[in-house]
Amino acid sequence: MPAALTKRRERQNGALAENELFRRCDPRTLHYTACRFRRGESVPDSLNGLPCVGVVSEGSVEVYSVAGDGGELNVKTLVRGDMFGICNIFARSPLPTALRAGARCEVLYIAKDEFARQLTGSPELFLEYAALLNEKIQFLSLKLELGAASTCRGRLACYLLQAAQGDTVRLTGSKQQLASRLGVSRASLFRELAALERQGAIAVRGAEITILNRGALEPDGSPTHLV
Repeated sequence: MPAALTKRRERQNGALAENELFRRCDPRTLHYTACRFRRGESVPDSLNGLPCVGVVSEGSVEVYSVAGDGGELNVKTLVRGDMFGICNIFARSPLPTALRAGARCEVLYIAKDEFARQLTGSPELFLEYAALLNEKIQFLSLKLELGAASTCRGRLACYLLQAAQGDTVRLTGSKQQLASRLGVSRASLFRELAALERQGAIAVRGAEITILNRGALEPDGSPTHLV
């Protein structure tokens, strides 16, 4: 195998090793197809009409939520090691996904049959997949709570709980974009961030928000109870 091809394969396998699910697979036994996309180009969530899971191995992919009127809102940025399509892979009626290359990128596509083969051959991978789906269900539950929240504080609290990795939320866009995502004004968002920080519920450092008191943000909790 030529040296350049070997180096590329090692880079791709490294991205799979960084993925929360496929790190449990031996990359030498995982069959995938690598596709490259230019900045702004649409990134499909299937390949040749077949459902796939995609893993970003280089660059970034922007995920958009599509409203009923056709409007789009950027909700997430996927970088090396992140994946998409995991919830649609076995769905009878897949939900539409809007993906575009945020920068020149490469995506590794694992087809449905190959993914199923890996699942049936590895109990550890199967359990990891089940745990991941459980987390997705919890995520959607919090999304419903977010939609039901009538106040800026309630929406912000739900967002922080669902977006946190551990106790840290790293914003991938501006605070104006976050305000749009929550359906509140920029001024209201800044006011509530400042109030929660004063009350000791969170700490804000630029694009990083640390949750200091998770219970204060829970639906049954209230930061106003903090002293």
